[in-house]
Amino acid sequence: MRWCLWVESKKTACYITEIGDDRVGDSIVAFLENNGVSTQFIHRYTGNSSLALAFLNQHNDAEYDFYKQYPEKRLSGEMPGVRAGDIVLFGSSFALNDEVRPQLVRFVSEARRKGALIVYDPNYRKQQGQDADALKEKIEENIRLAHIVRGSHEDFYHIYGISDPDQVYHKLKDQCDTLIITAGAGAVRGYSCGIAKIYKIPPMQTCSTIGAGDNFNAGIIAALIDLGLNGDEGYGFNEQQMDHMMASGMAFSLEVCKSFENYVPMDFCV
Repeated sequence: MRWCLWVESKKTACYITEIGDDRVGDSIVAFLENNGVSTQFIHRYTGNSSLALAFLNQHNDAEYDFYKQYPEKRLSGEMPGVRAGDIVLFGSSFALNDEVRPQLVRFVSEARRKGALIVYDPNYRKQQGQDADALKEKIEENIRLAHIVRGSHEDFYHIYGISDPDQVYHKLKDQCDTLIITAGAGAVRGYSCGIAKIYKIPPMQTCSTIGAGDNFNAGIIAALIDLGLNGDEGYGFNEQQMDHMMASGMAFSLEVCKSFENYVPMDFCV
């Protein structure tokens, strides 16, 4: 995941990233445009696009191999203007990369200052050969920039070595307005404004879990739009708002697990 921006004033989803000028890049851009996502802020560089290949294990969970090739000058394209009411989603290793981090922090900080609502997904994978403390410092800066943090139990275990969701929240509550912790087929935990709730995942037979976390994020954003919430409410949510966000996130996530596609179908609605 790179950056994703929902421009509320124009009812448009924009994707901010860099993609090679190869056929893989062409396919990605065509797919986004066919699904109504603006590609105006995708920088196309000379070379092959970076790839993440997902392989399903016996439990239909994904294991990944990464193939990375980046341009010499990172993220040099045009950046969108942001205003109050917009929603910005960012995360993954892209949010920890030193070559793009100055642009990212500047953009997200300005978006928050202008009243956009910020969602952060650590989507953290152990990074070989990198300073764990330095990575943790960057992750915690990202957490402080966000209104909502949605991560998996594995993310927080890899970051802090903590598997208990309540302990994770206790560690982060002074840095994070709203924390959501997913656990695959296990229960989802939601924390905000003194609320701590457990949401059980309905049992189902999955075809693939690829995209489950990203689609949970999409469901949260859909709920925020439905509720008309923005950065002004970013300090936290009441129980009714939290329930709506969790129901939407789980619905999106469960839907994507029903097929080998990594996204919900166009006719899907909550």
